[in-house]
Amino acid sequence: MGAVSISIHGVQVNFQSNLESLNEFARGHFAEAHNESLPAENIIDSRLDWIEGAPSKKPHGTPTPGKVRLDRDIEISDGQIAWSRIDDFLDLHLRFFGEENPLRLAGQHFYFLDRGAIRDKIKRKWHRKRLPTLRKKRFSTILYYMIYYPAFFQLEQRDLLPLHAAALDVAGKGMIFCGLPGSGKSTLSVAALSLPGARLLSDNIIFHDSHSVYSCPEPVLIDDRSRELIGASNSLLHPLGGRHVFDRSWCHVGRERLTQRTEPRIFFFVRLGADTAIRPLSSEAAYDRFTAANWIAKELRRYLVYRSVMTLLDATPGCVKNGNQTTLAALLSRVQSYELTVGWGDGIAKALELVHSLAAKSIQ
Repeated sequence: MGAVSISIHGVQVNFQSNLESLNEFARGHFAEAHNESLPAENIIDSRLDWIEGAPSKKPHGTPTPGKVRLDRDIEISDGQIAWSRIDDFLDLHLRFFGEENPLRLAGQHFYFLDRGAIRDKIKRKWHRKRLPTLRKKRFSTILYYMIYYPAFFQLEQRDLLPLHAAALDVAGKGMIFCGLPGSGKSTLSVAALSLPGARLLSDNIIFHDSHSVYSCPEPVLIDDRSRELIGASNSLLHPLGGRHVFDRSWCHVGRERLTQRTEPRIFFFVRLGADTAIRPLSSEAAYDRFTAANWIAKELRRYLVYRSVMTLLDATPGCVKNGNQTTLAALLSRVQSYELTVGWGDGIAKALELVHSLAAKSIQ
């Protein structure tokens, strides 16, 4: 067993690192995740070595003799891929081993303040009290590459596809909130927990097939202003401590207010504007907006590159299917779709009233 073992809809990821503070972060990150009782259909063993200092100029590792260099950063040999610089996270190097089950993933993260050894040493002394905080800023991105993305890849083999969206279940009926980062979907989804019988799936990433949406185990990420706006739902949030990008905090929602699956009835595309308003969308327009928001979000934009590299493994069945488009279109054809404009300032309160009204009609 690693530092954390998490099951995501039949995919079990065992993760550990040589850096105990990262292990501790991972345990806290998944502390409120549901423990699935079903046996795992896929297992991923993921190990990260945290290395203090800049990487050498040599490519990360060397596969077995007979390797093929696809470009300057990717080498492939029989059943292995070495990816020496990761997209826009160049300090992370990965190696994939192509056993179909379990899939093994080994990573190295090089942590440095300056590429020059002497300057790096000087900066470490200058920032010695802040080093634990500075290291922690990398942790959530590392969890995506070492836990979430390999799980996404395995789930796609079973036609569960990731989406950048928030979702709730209200008395057995689902609501999806989609929008560009910063549009207010997290605030609205958590605020909507004030609805009777409401339970949260996720506020950032969900999975879907043509009928249902599924949760992704991740804490809510929310800023102080949003916590003021969500009213009574604020009492459901339990901060993990520390701050993330844009001065947001990780918060857990208790397991009693979480659920893993729902059949959606209402879809909201959330955007900011001068005044709070709502208007119906056709399923075609909803699909266009959902797709745009999906690939603008960095979590799934990075995953698109990650998935493309993973498909180079000969032992891994291809999962990049055009079915993603038809599956999402089929899902949205089953729901009522709306564009929800949230007015600047305190428009979130009025937007929540509109959400409550539509939810009350839908669950009747």
